[in-house]
Amino acid sequence: CCEWAVRVSEIFGWNLPRGRAEAVEGRQVSGACRWGGIMSECRPNLNGTQRVALQVVKQHFGEAAESMCDALMKRPRRSLKELQQDCPTMPLGQLRNSLLVTIQHNLVSAVVEGAGKGKECRYSFDTSEAVLRLRYPKFSAYVRAIYGADAEKVVEAVLDHGRATWDQIKTACSPGLTEEKMREAGDLLVDKMYLVRVVTPNPEDDQSSQAYSATKAGSSKFAGSGSKRGAPSTPGDKKVSKARKKEGGSVYAGLSIDEICVPEGGISANGVLWRLGAEAFAWDLRGEAMKQLVSDRAGPESGALTHLLLKAVRSTALVNKMHSVTVEQVLEHEKGSGSQQLAGSNLELSWESVSERLMALSHDGLVKRVSDQPGGSTTFQPEITKLRKSMRQDIIERVVEAKMGLQARRIMGLLLHHPLLESKAVWDLAMLPKKDANEVLCRMFKHGYVGLQEVPRTADHSAQRTFFLWYVDMDKVIRLVKDDMMRTMHEMLLKREEKRQQSEDLVGIGGEVRDLDAAPAQKQQYHALQIAVERLELAVLRLDETLLLLSDL
Repeated sequence: CCEWAVRVSEIFGWNLPRGRAEAVEGRQVSGACRWGGIMSECRPNLNGTQRVALQVVKQHFGEAAESMCDALMKRPRRSLKELQQDCPTMPLGQLRNSLLVTIQHNLVSAVVEGAGKGKECRYSFDTSEAVLRLRYPKFSAYVRAIYGADAEKVVEAVLDHGRATWDQIKTACSPGLTEEKMREAGDLLVDKMYLVRVVTPNPEDDQSSQAYSATKAGSSKFAGSGSKRGAPSTPGDKKVSKARKKEGGSVYAGLSIDEICVPEGGISANGVLWRLGAEAFAWDLRGEAMKQLVSDRAGPESGALTHLLLKAVRSTALVNKMHSVTVEQVLEHEKGSGSQQLAGSNLELSWESVSERLMALSHDGLVKRVSDQPGGSTTFQPEITKLRKSMRQDIIERVVEAKMGLQARRIMGLLLHHPLLESKAVWDLAMLPKKDANEVLCRMFKHGYVGLQEVPRTADHSAQRTFFLWYVDMDKVIRLVKDDMMRTMHEMLLKREEKRQQSEDLVGIGGEVRDLDAAPAQKQQYHALQIAVERLELAVLRLDETLLLLSDL
């Protein structure tokens, strides 16, 4: 299998990572490689997101988990018995353990289908959750900068466990944090929705408990064969919590509920599992980018006020999708600061000045005035869709300029604002020579950044009697750019792992250069490798910041 992988890679020009090809040629291949781990890196039919997801799983959980997730990626919604057939060389115990670990860390979802003796648990791999793990360091740093080191410890405890109860959080944070401080920081994180509740498996509910603990029972329980070890069907099987009930009669176990509700007792409530609320972090980080966008267009006062408006609608937007607030509600968020001016600007915190500025932003299209009834309060909401569209267009234009030059960016911006233009109109409006404009348009069309719409004037579709109109399919372009960025990130992850492996080979796993009686040249080589790893990690975080603005999550 591995020899075949190397030969195929040589025929089609696929580049295996350094060290992996040498290990294959030297017959020094691990069992996980035989399960298909090597093909997850060189198989050409994987898109950028899938490549990054498998690489993250491999680096965080090992090659066995990577092979299992690769099989679930090719064939989702598989039972344990079917998954065992997809990974025939992997021992059942290791397969079960990989499933348990990935479910615990929200990478694999479990769903129980059927009723009575025909019930079986099926598993699917979520690539977005795997890619999300790259943002964990940024989430921790953001919490530390806003709420302090105590809140950061609580977040890291939850991230280490994937899903954590209050007792697990206390155990992880207890060495340097009192229980009172832990509870205070945890309640704050829950209130701000940085930690969200997970549907707790109910032992009395046979269906949900089977979905959660399915891997502990063996493969016969999930094949729908009616094993005697399976619990018999009872009338209580039909009583399913509304939080777990989904479309199609399936029961999802261990997934975060849509309507977030804080239980009594806050984070210290008994029997409640907590996980990271990625939506809240994404909202805040995008809010910082929107603040910068509005500041560049309308000044720092407008940017700071837009950021304040985003804070005012945050709690309702994350739950009920309601974005409208009054001026009084906007001012409520800055009352505790004790300042008479908005932070980061010279705007006075008064009803008149804030209302006047919001009205000006509504005329510019950055804020929407929702209701203005006689004798009632005027409500405003940020134009989230327009702001995100503007950020995405700016990113796309920068990418096009970096790949094809300034002329291509000029044509891209023109077609975004004036779609369906003929070639002559593109030449004139872009103020480019005919030859240069045609060359740029053909290159952009080849890469998929622009499209060509044919509008025939006659039924014979003759080219001489047909209009050819240029346009930009923004959704398609975003998908192309995201895939290119993901492939670049995959290469950086491979390069980072290679540099890290070289560093460990130099001083030993977990060692330091001071532990090694090495020559100055070896010490210099070690420091160079460490600098390369740090630069690659910084590049991954910066690229992920751009992907956050292009993605929905």
